[in-house]
Amino acid sequence: MVFLLFGPVFALPVFALPVFTLPVFTSPVFASPVFASPVFASPVFASWSPRHRLARYPVFASSSPRPSPRHRLARRLVITSPVASSSPLGHHRHRLGSEMFALVNRILDWFKSLFWKEEMELTLVGLQYSGKTTFVNVIASGQFSEDMIPTVGFNMRKITKGNVTIKLWDIGGQPRFRSMWERYCRGVNAIVYMVDAADHDKIEASRNELHHLLDKPQLAGIPVLVLGNKRDLPNALDENGLIERMNLSAIQDREICCYSISCKEKGNIDITLQWLITHSKSGGTR
Repeated sequence: MVFLLFGPVFALPVFALPVFTLPVFTSPVFASPVFASPVFASPVFASWSPRHRLARYPVFASSSPRPSPRHRLARRLVITSPVASSSPLGHHRHRLGSEMFALVNRILDWFKSLFWKEEMELTLVGLQYSGKTTFVNVIASGQFSEDMIPTVGFNMRKITKGNVTIKLWDIGGQPRFRSMWERYCRGVNAIVYMVDAADHDKIEASRNELHHLLDKPQLAGIPVLVLGNKRDLPNALDENGLIERMNLSAIQDREICCYSISCKEKGNIDITLQWLITHSKSGGTR
């Protein structure tokens, strides 16, 4: 006959009970007789559910109230958490968990790029020979060419970057085409205004055309990105020079940004694309 003690108050006899032994945990947290002792397969002492077997944690019957599911879950988490162990195995599991989390995030981003496409519409305007068509070719193919033919009328091109598809209108910059600018700028996500930063003689004309365009009530609130192209040439204006000469500080009714770029050397093309992609959800449709 075996007597099992339940505290100092009473003892209960048990006859010929089969014995199941739990493995001893290596962590100092579990170096206790409670976890290393035999578990008696008796309805009086232990009840096991599939979740308890998964957690390898016995629930002992007693006269105290049964723990709520939340408490049982918390106790199992304490037992199985790798952070609770200071052993090298625990740290290894924690590192593997972090790497698995990062991998899952990358997979989710990939699925998002497959099923959640974003589209944006841009209009590219500016005086002739400022480099508009060259800019479109660089962001589309990464190739620069000195022999670009000036745009006659307009061109439309679709460019895909990640999960964003950019519909880009390239409008001719000759005087006879400038009356078309306002029509093709309506309802777009952003207006890109190209300036030849190395041609100081045309800066004033470029400034006047920009402010005249943005005075149109149909274009109110549309973000504007001013690009000073050809910064690789001598005496080209930088961002501060462009802001001053183009009087950009006077534009207060919308978001406006200015970058100094080089289509030839691909300088600042990456941050220009980033600005465009972040504005893929703004604006409207024509």
